[in-house]
Amino acid sequence: MKRNILSNGIIFGSTGTLGARISLDLAKMNTNLILHGKSFEKLIKLDNKIKKVNKNVTLFQADITHKDFAANLLSKVASRFSRIDFMINLVGVFFRIEAFNEFHT
Repeated sequence: MKRNILSNGIIFGSTGTLGARISLDLAKMNTNLILHGKSFEKLIKLDNKIKKVNKNVTLFQADITHKDFAANLLSKVASRFSRIDFMINLVGVFFRIEAFNEFHT
């Protein structure tokens, strides 16, 4: 069986119009996803749509401007995947890369 090249990924802003469509399409391709959204209600709504195609995803509800966002994200990723193949950012404001520096040193 051929391995899906996009097997593990994160979508930031998955609850918007474009994010929800991409999330659903990737779920149909049997991709393992962590879906980020600021609104828990919208994440649940998206999760229910994705469950109809028999795929389970990991939901990550968080405000990306919160000071603990990077630490919480790294914890979520580490608990689910051994690697990330892709990341899609569909939010207008994103944390600075320096936020990750303390975790890589």
